[in-house]
Amino acid sequence: MVNEVFGHLTGDKPISSPLIWEVTRFCLSRTASPHTAGAIMLSGGEMMEGFGLTHIAGVFDARIDSHLSPDRIISNRAGHGR
Repeated sequence: MVNEVFGHLTGDKPISSPLIWEVTRFCLSRTASPHTAGAIMLSGGEMMEGFGLTHIAGVFDARIDSHLSPDRIISNRAGHGR
């Protein structure tokens, strides 16, 4: 989906590597526990480690940034700040 729908964010250079997986549909219910986002991110990290992945790629709503550690994530807003 990153390449097909949001290619303009990568300068139309497709992301393609067996060591990079795409993360999409990170959606939470408004009534979800405050710990739900962290649990999902932790399980994603465990999968990355288990499969030997080096990176994940995804496009997120700006509101999700508050749940992600800036030490672990480089936020690329509309292709800027690479």
